[in-house]
Amino acid sequence: MASRERNVSLVLQCMRTQECQIYFEPEGSDHTLKEGDLFDVMISGPGSGKVEIAFLPKGLIVGGWSGSSTRVRNRAGEDLRT
Repeated sequence: MASRERNVSLVLQCMRTQECQIYFEPEGSDHTLKEGDLFDVMISGPGSGKVEIAFLPKGLIVGGWSGSSTRVRNRAGEDLRT
């Protein structure tokens, strides 16, 4: 039996600091999120649908589940490399 397709959408926003680093696993791409800006994150694929978010002093690590793919867009609607 095939795993059901899962979709998770979240918005990341930087507040109360000039910028923070966002790291996207498993590839390890990182992007700077400036104060007041946002990233629209969409993670999809078969499997658990569980997203892991880890806090760092100046940022976050966002990790999808095994077999998922991550798509990130900035406020301008531009796709960012993950």
